[in-house]
Amino acid sequence: MPVYAVNVITGWEEPLTHFINKNIKNARIREAYNILSIFNSPVFPGYIFVDMEFGADTYRALLNVPGVLCFLSPDFGIFPVSKEEKIRLEKARKNIKSPIGATVEIVRGKYEGTIGKISEINYPNLQIIPENFFHLEKKSLISVTINQVVLRDNITPFKAGVPVTIIQGEYAGLKGTIEKVNYPHVIVSSDIFGKEILIKSHVSDVEVITC
Repeated sequence: MPVYAVNVITGWEEPLTHFINKNIKNARIREAYNILSIFNSPVFPGYIFVDMEFGADTYRALLNVPGVLCFLSPDFGIFPVSKEEKIRLEKARKNIKSPIGATVEIVRGKYEGTIGKISEINYPNLQIIPENFFHLEKKSLISVTINQVVLRDNITPFKAGVPVTIIQGEYAGLKGTIEKVNYPHVIVSSDIFGKEILIKSHVSDVEVITC
């Protein structure tokens, strides 16, 4: 079935996918889904994807759901995502693994420099079991937000020439290429209206483009 991108109220992505899948009974609407990062935050804020056959009935059924704004319609008309984009979406859904137990480094705040393992996620908050914070009791937990940590495995890919997406801050949503690394910051080269600009971002504010 074709897949359509649907614009929704930002922050409602996950509840709306559950509502559509549970309450809309239409054989031509197979599934609604929301691409999540490993920390359970939306990869595409403000959008969900619907595997469906487009028609007047399915169009109205979705637009009648409170919180659904419109179908993504670049230039003119409403079209499904391309075959290549559909493959990327399917790959993104399959590659998400739970980060519980993953090793992270805290790169912001009073615990900066602490390394530990994720014990619990309640987006946007994490509970970390510290490994190099020796003056704390062994069972002590550190509570941080996702923008204060980076996965240890994600530190290495930050190098010149790597394509990234800025996921937080003033330039959220822009794509570009890392020009320089000065950990914990990177300099990202991005094109805006045909003009190249350099953006200094914290490593926790950028995500490596993998597909």
